[in-house]
Amino acid sequence: MNRVDVANQPANRPDLLDRLRRAARSLPLPARRLLRMWPLLVAIALASSTLTPAYAAVASTADCPTLSEILPSTEWLRALSLDLRGTPPTDSEFDAVAQFTAPALAAIGDAEKSASVAKSLAAELEGRIALWLGSDAFTSQAVRRHRDLLWIGLSNLRLLGVPQSLAKSGALYWRNGGNVAFYHRGNRVPCIDEPAKWDDAGNLVFTKQPDGTVREGWVTVKPYWAPKTEIHVCALDAQDTIVSAAGQSCSVAGAYYDASCGCGPGLRWCRYGPTEATTLESFAQSLERQIAEVIAEDRPYTELFTDKTMWVNGPLVHFYSHQAQLCAPLRMTPTPVDPSTLPALTFDQVDTWVKISLGKEQAGILTAPAFLLRFQTNRARANRFYNTF
Repeated sequence: MNRVDVANQPANRPDLLDRLRRAARSLPLPARRLLRMWPLLVAIALASSTLTPAYAAVASTADCPTLSEILPSTEWLRALSLDLRGTPPTDSEFDAVAQFTAPALAAIGDAEKSASVAKSLAAELEGRIALWLGSDAFTSQAVRRHRDLLWIGLSNLRLLGVPQSLAKSGALYWRNGGNVAFYHRGNRVPCIDEPAKWDDAGNLVFTKQPDGTVREGWVTVKPYWAPKTEIHVCALDAQDTIVSAAGQSCSVAGAYYDASCGCGPGLRWCRYGPTEATTLESFAQSLERQIAEVIAEDRPYTELFTDKTMWVNGPLVHFYSHQAQLCAPLRMTPTPVDPSTLPALTFDQVDTWVKISLGKEQAGILTAPAFLLRFQTNRARANRFYNTF
C-alpha cells in the first residue's frame, strides 16, 4: 500500500461540509429555524437593503462592482416578487421603478442628485415590499414552503380498513372489501336487485341463489357524503344498529363480522370513492391554516409549536365523530379531539372551517394529526423535526 502524505492533499470538500453542518447543529434552536427559512429570509434581507442595484451603479469608486455584474432594477424587482409572492410584478409595479434604471441615473450627471434619486428608489421598493410581505400571496408562499418542509402530503395513506370499503355494482352499493361478503353471503357478491324483506321476527330475509350464495335485497339510504340524495344499498351493509344483540359495538374495527352490524346510520362508518381522500386532504389543509394564521397575523414563529387550537371542517368533524375508532392499521385511542366539543358540521361542508380549542396534551403543528399520520414512528418524527427546524 502506498503511503499518502495527508498534509499535502487538497482540502476535502465533504469534510468541510460536515464541519459546517456540525457547527450549524450546535446553534441554538431559534437560530437553526432561521437557517431553515433562509430562502425567504434572504429575499427579505435583500428587500430591506437601501443599497439597490441602481444606486450601486451610480457609485464611481473602484470597490463597487461593474454595471454588468448588477441585476437591473426591473429584473431585481421581478426576482423578488417571484420569491415573495410567487408571481411577477404587475405593469404598474414595473413602471414605478423603470424610471430609476441605471442608464437613467447615469444620464443625470450630478452625483448628488443621482444619489437622491437612488434613495427614492430604495424607499419605493421598501414600501412596495412591505405591502408584499403583508399580502395573502406572501402567506401562501410561506405555507407552501412549510408544506415542502413537513412533507404533509397524505394521499398515499389509508385511514379505514378494507372491510369498511363500499363498492358500486350497477345501481347497488355494498361492502366488497375483506371477507364480509364471503362470510355473510357465501361469496364476494352483492345483494339481489330488489327491495329487502324481513320476517315476522324482524330478521333480514336471505334467499338462496342458483350459484349457491344467499343474498338479501336493498334499502334506500341517504349517504353522509351526499345527504340530499338517495341510493340503493344492500340491506346487510346498510344496517344502522349501534350495538348488536351480542353486545358488540358496531362503530369499532372488527364489528363487520357481526351479522347485525353494517355501515351505520347514513353509512357513517364506511368509505366510498373519494371520501377518504377528502378527509386526508382536510388534515393537510387544517395544518396549513394553522401555519397561515401565524404568518398572516405576524405572530411569533414559536406559536407554531405552542398554539393549542386546530381548524376543522365537515370531513374532519365526521371522521373524529364516527370513524376515528375504525382506523387501520393504526388506532386513534384516545381520539385526538373530544367529539362532544366539535361543531355541528356535516361531511359535505368541506369548505366550512371552524377553529376549536385543544387539550393540554397537544401543542402546535408537531401534535397535529397531519404530522403524526405522515410520520407514524417517534424516530421518523424526530428525524423530520431535526432536519426541518
